[in-house]
Amino acid sequence: MQIEETNYSDREVFDSKQIKDIYNSYDTLFNCDRLASMLNTIKNDSSINYSSIEDVRALYNYYILKHYPNETSIKAKFINNVLLKTQNHVSIFELPVGSSRVDLCKINGESIAYEIKSDLDNFSRLDKQLHDYLLVFEKVYVICSMKNIEKIKKLIPKNCGIYTYSIRGSNYYFKAYKKAIISRDIDPIEQLRIFNKKELIKHFSIKEFNLEIKETVVKEIAENNSTKIINNKFKEMLKGKYKNKWSFLRTNSNQIHEIDYQWFYKNNINPKLVYF
Repeated sequence: MQIEETNYSDREVFDSKQIKDIYNSYDTLFNCDRLASMLNTIKNDSSINYSSIEDVRALYNYYILKHYPNETSIKAKFINNVLLKTQNHVSIFELPVGSSRVDLCKINGESIAYEIKSDLDNFSRLDKQLHDYLLVFEKVYVICSMKNIEKIKKLIPKNCGIYTYSIRGSNYYFKAYKKAIISRDIDPIEQLRIFNKKELIKHFSIKEFNLEIKETVVKEIAENNSTKIINNKFKEMLKGKYKNKWSFLRTNSNQIHEIDYQWFYKNNINPKLVYF
């Protein structure tokens, strides 16, 4: 759900601390009265009555996306402007991979990981994150601003791709700056570790086992199946597991504010039951 920039007056300007407070105070489950009250407290300006705004939640969405381009904002806009524009794939939020957690991934014929680095982030963990992703996904991209492109180019492996973003007003623009090359480091055991017990039994037709011996089972599966078979099963498992969640978000995205995409992806609740 996109909000036109002209809907809100330029006089309602917040400083950087207030914008951060707006982001930190927001909760998808708060009703509009509570959200309006918090805005009035943060702004501390009696000339503005946020309770009179029909959809104060839309105002939060507008302020956060325009003035606080953190990971949440960039992720929401990338989903809206890139991932929702294509069909026949499943996207996944915050998938645990190794000791990292990938911001977004996309599964169709290929498995693709996207790591977001906003201008508010530091890059101290980037090397470890990309190492984890390249053991599991066929392609890996970093999403960064043009401001940081030269720094990112020096930090990432040659086979990683780059998406850049630029911001004008409340609009975000993304560009495929560098294509990713298929990873040669994929490790079947690391892929199998992402399967839970039931998924291993289902996809590899093995007998019930105690969770305590999962690592032993994983190694046995890796020994008895080719890297190609495990990679295909990995993509099949992820696509089946998250298909309904992604389908829900895709179907209802025009009723959901962008800053709430991840919440609704996780919970799959009718927006009309939450937005009041």
